[in-house]
Amino acid sequence: MVNPNLIAKVRRASMKAKEEEIAQMNSALSDKLTTTAPKTQVALGAVTEAARAKLAEERSRKKEEEEMERKARWKEQQAKNNAATGRDAKALDDDVEAKRAALAAQRAATEAQREREMKEAVKAQKAKMASIATGRDAKALDDDVEAARAALAAQRAATEAQRGREMKEAVKAQKAKMAAIATGRDAKALDEDVEAARAALAAERTKRDADMKRERNEAIKKQKERIASVQKGRDAKALDADVEAARAALAAERARKAAEKEKALADARRKQKRRLSAISGRDAKALSKDVESARAKLKEERERDQMEHKMQLAERQRREKARLAAIKQGLDKKGLSDDMEKARNKKKEENKQMQEDMKAEWAKREKEMKKKLSTVKGRDAKSLSKDVEKARRESKLMREKKSLEHQRLIAERNKIERLDLQLVQGRDEKCLSPEVEKARRAKMEQRKLDAQKKKEEMAKTNKARRASLASIGAKSIMSLTPEMEKARKEAHAAKVKAREEERIMKQLENSKIKKKIGTTGAKSVMALSPETEAARAQAAQDAKLARKTSIRRLSTASMLFQKKLDTVSKKIDDSLKLGDE
Repeated sequence: MVNPNLIAKVRRASMKAKEEEIAQMNSALSDKLTTTAPKTQVALGAVTEAARAKLAEERSRKKEEEEMERKARWKEQQAKNNAATGRDAKALDDDVEAKRAALAAQRAATEAQREREMKEAVKAQKAKMASIATGRDAKALDDDVEAARAALAAQRAATEAQRGREMKEAVKAQKAKMAAIATGRDAKALDEDVEAARAALAAERTKRDADMKRERNEAIKKQKERIASVQKGRDAKALDADVEAARAALAAERARKAAEKEKALADARRKQKRRLSAISGRDAKALSKDVESARAKLKEERERDQMEHKMQLAERQRREKARLAAIKQGLDKKGLSDDMEKARNKKKEENKQMQEDMKAEWAKREKEMKKKLSTVKGRDAKSLSKDVEKARRESKLMREKKSLEHQRLIAERNKIERLDLQLVQGRDEKCLSPEVEKARRAKMEQRKLDAQKKKEEMAKTNKARRASLASIGAKSIMSLTPEMEKARKEAHAAKVKAREEERIMKQLENSKIKKKIGTTGAKSVMALSPETEAARAQAAQDAKLARKTSIRRLSTASMLFQKKLDTVSKKIDDSLKLGDE
């Protein structure tokens, strides 16, 4: 006689293999839907047919196994009946046959229900493929496929669980029946118990079928609403290219995110393992006060830098507004041509956009820095020193970038102001009123004072920052490795070279502008001859071209310096990672 436990074990193994094959087929189908165009519907249909054929083969094999198991159970039951009871064999056979017929009817109903569900799934799949062919959005299609797949998996799991429960209940009822027969219970009472159990099972099955039908109707309704909302008002012919591009972008983005997620998980596992090995057995409260004070000082320093930056921006905007107001009121109005006014407005808009970009960039960097510092929380002082050192170096790199960008903005503004002053100084001073001349000279003096004050403030800020870094025990720059020291020196040399080239170019441009302005004479703007006016216009055009050339050169120098900084930062990160490992 066949062992029922062995049959159940074989059945569980076959079901597990079947689930794995279905999962692989679903994964292949999802990849195919994501990476292929809608015109590959024929290949997708082939995959669906192959899946359907494999499911049919698995179903037939499962039926054969169930038949073998049923025969084994029947033989075992027959042996028990012959050995443990004196009931009439014919009546017992009738009960067994009735039970077998009920189980066969139940199994046939389950198979019919599964067949209907498979037909509905195939029908829904065909409808989805038709909607893909008409240009549906790839993202909505992926959502529908995932939802349908999840619903199908949930339904399969529910069916398998229900079948397992029914099988357990049937076995339990059969055991109870056999025990009742063995103890000499009345057959009529046993039949009544069986009928009650069968009625309860039928009621539960009816309730489950009603719930499944309601859920399926709700899913179909939601699917129809989603399809209607996606297809509403869209042009199918013009959407094919967008769908293809979206699908390709989505596939690339998914691949990238998967790689990044895998890498992040690996790094997180490695760091977590290292962190746990470092702080195992320690109390979380062992974080030293020096580390907490260092974190507080870093936070105060960032807030102070942000406040200083905001104050500088506000002061710059205030001076710019005052200058424009003076121009609008008529001060130095004679020397402002339309072209220069347009160039000034354009430059103002560019500076404003540049300031906004800088604000956004610094906000992003501050956010990243906070996130990095937040990961340090909970470590002890020994494991935190490396993170503090890394944060200090990143802060230094950001300060250098900020200083370079600030110097570039100041240089551009000073250049424009010098051009304005040179144009004014090349005119006849008699055409300017004493009030205008006095205001101009006062403005120049104020600019000098502001520049000197800003220089002193920057020196104080740098001194305080260095003192703060020294107070928290930051490492000296002399502790860098030879490669890092070499990279730092190269970056510094590139920065000095860029500044020197910028200074030389400014001197050349200033000398050219002075020569051209000097050739136009010192006459009033209102009394200039056509030749002088043409020369002045040419000088303005040359100055504009010189400004563009200088901006391009500054951009090139900034890019080179940025590359150097990125190289240094990468080397620092690599060295820190090697040190951590």
